[in-house]
Amino acid sequence: MEKKKEEKSEEGKNQYSVTVKSAIINALKNGNSVLGEDRKGINFSVNYNSQTAYMGVNQLYLNQARKDNGFKNPFFLTSTEAQDRKMWIKDLQKGFPIGYYCADGLKYKQDIYPLVDGRPDKSQNIIHKKGELKKDMDGKVIIGYDYSQVFNLEQVDLEKNHTYRKYFKQNSEGKSGEFTESPGAFELRPAEKIISEFQCPFKDAKKGEFYQAKDESTLEVFTQKTSEYFNSIFTGAEYKAWEPTKEQIAELESHIDNNKSPLLGKIKDANFLAVGDRDTYDFIQKRRELAIQKNNETEIAM
Repeated sequence: MEKKKEEKSEEGKNQYSVTVKSAIINALKNGNSVLGEDRKGINFSVNYNSQTAYMGVNQLYLNQARKDNGFKNPFFLTSTEAQDRKMWIKDLQKGFPIGYYCADGLKYKQDIYPLVDGRPDKSQNIIHKKGELKKDMDGKVIIGYDYSQVFNLEQVDLEKNHTYRKYFKQNSEGKSGEFTESPGAFELRPAEKIISEFQCPFKDAKKGEFYQAKDESTLEVFTQKTSEYFNSIFTGAEYKAWEPTKEQIAELESHIDNNKSPLLGKIKDANFLAVGDRDTYDFIQKRRELAIQKNNETEIAM
């Protein structure tokens, strides 16, 4: 059973890695990448539930998804987060995978019931509650990467949220015309208005500070341009478009199906230095050095 869980986890990691790398690199190849256009001003993707900015690979991937799908709204949430707020995902909508490291342990995303004929039997007692930490056969908390699908708020059917609609209408006619902080009130405002109020969420981030390429290799140049992009979306600094050569595109494409590729890890490096988080960057480098010594491919790649 534990071996099957490990295989499923590894399969999920590989699928996430290929999907995300394909989207980022194919966008560069097709001339539709967020890295391929001049920009300035603060504008980043945010988890609606926590009101915090996505980081690293998730941030770059979701911003590319916004560009590819024409989403103006910066907010994303999981289907479970939407349901908790009495919202519904529109029919035939495709979610976007995100990955995250759970240093405090993996958690169950929903209540787990005993299976009867292959289906959860909710008439019986819950085996594991939503939010409960997952543990191995020895009772130790399982630490590692987890994955979810998120949806942009433009993929959410707000019309079905009748309670939210009524609450919004009652409170949107206040004396000052201000909106409430209640679930649902925020995203009805125009996306441009929401983004215009964004401020840099990182106290140590400074305009013009980012990862510096160590050489002229494609991976190093990609990392620096990605870091410049991160610094721009978080601080508002001006960013100059990158137009990679055919040779550089071909080299980046070689990373897509390579599970040992350091590409995703380099995107993380780009993000940490773009927001002034040198301590985390240094910690990650030391962890990777230990992973190389132990030949831990997961840690090396991520």
